[in-house]
Amino acid sequence: LMKLKEAEKNVFSCYERMRFNEACKEIEKFVIEIMSQGYVRMVRPELWSEKLEEAERRLVVYSFLCNALKRVCYMLHPVSPFLTEYLYQSIFAKEAWNRPMMVDMYPESIEEEYREDEKAVDSCVLIEQACNVARSKAKLKRRWPIRDIYILQSDGENMERVEYLISSLCNVKNAVVSDDPKTFPAKFRLVPNPSKIGSLFKEKTREVLERVREFTDREALEVLSERRKVYVSIGNEELELPSNCFDLLIEPERGFEVVENSGFFIAIRKERDRELIAEGLVRDIARRIQALRKEKGYPPTAMVTVARIYGLEEEDKETLYRMKDTLSFLVRAKKVEFPELREGDEWKKDELDGREIWFQVLM
Repeated sequence: LMKLKEAEKNVFSCYERMRFNEACKEIEKFVIEIMSQGYVRMVRPELWSEKLEEAERRLVVYSFLCNALKRVCYMLHPVSPFLTEYLYQSIFAKEAWNRPMMVDMYPESIEEEYREDEKAVDSCVLIEQACNVARSKAKLKRRWPIRDIYILQSDGENMERVEYLISSLCNVKNAVVSDDPKTFPAKFRLVPNPSKIGSLFKEKTREVLERVREFTDREALEVLSERRKVYVSIGNEELELPSNCFDLLIEPERGFEVVENSGFFIAIRKERDRELIAEGLVRDIARRIQALRKEKGYPPTAMVTVARIYGLEEEDKETLYRMKDTLSFLVRAKKVEFPELREGDEWKKDELDGREIWFQVLM
């Protein structure tokens, strides 16, 4: 909601200044980056769920999406009046074509009460970005679930309340948020950088290097974030060393990959057990079936009658059979089958880890 409020403010400000191209860029940014790639991705499991106990939550999500898309129509109306009028009358108007969209174009303003929630979600996105970098270094696909992620924060923000969102975005089983370096699976060392100190202190460089020391763990992070000042005394003069006079060295524990992003340090566990490998296989298969659904033009939420997979090795087939319900949910299929023979038409050839696999999806 805060992102929507910000987008509305920027768009109508652009209109007032006759910056129509900039207004369109703001609308595009909100629809694609914020809504589609951000919010919808976060709530997709809830949208797909058909559990009765989650019905109220689904209705809340749909209500928000409806309200946001209607306000997108309002923002777009000055530059695309005919299209937005048609969309408004066809989808959002209480009585279609009874009164023009312009009459309703100034909805209630969005309150500021969600600003803290916005900050927390933005932090989750930063953590996800760092996690993706760590996955790339560890050669772990984003679709593959991992066991643990550790987040070390330095600004005191309450991130524990959004651990579930971090787990969902980062595809991890267990998320641990802390501000204590002792609980983080890595050691930190902040060491003086002679060249940077030399460029700042010139002829005093040697004396500064003799007096300054390195910092570890909590001290290192406090100096890095400039919450702790570093001073050295030379004669009667006291000199302050800025944090950019030091280099941060990170020594991860064995089996972990560590990355920093915008004040957050994250560590992921690289080892994957049989359970995680099996879930990764399910997601690899699901992605290919979802691509086939899209290719055939099926709506994302439509349930297909059957999804068939042919060409798997027996071990993989047994794994998928045990997790058939999960696979059915991910690909929106009433049933999933693993036939011994490839019969009929409409099979799609693909590959998995260098092996030829065939898929079939039928309504």
